[in-house]
Amino acid sequence: MSTTDGLTRADLAGRLGVSVSVLRKWEDTFAPWLVTQKGVKGFGAAKVYDPQDVRVLSLVHTMRQEGLPL
Repeated sequence: MSTTDGLTRADLAGRLGVSVSVLRKWEDTFAPWLVTQKGVKGFGAAKVYDPQDVRVLSLVHTMRQEGLPL
């Protein structure tokens, strides 16, 4: 799987080394830049981030690691 494949919330949290609750917070904060908006999934299905979302949230993670303000 490449770094831009769609990932579930749990998969992306594991890849980035953050909690699922952190990703949820980032979803709210950076919603204007995300393709897959909150609540877009089938009943009982895991949320799967669009590849663009994976890139955006990975960039947010990198910025946080570098101590940059968000």
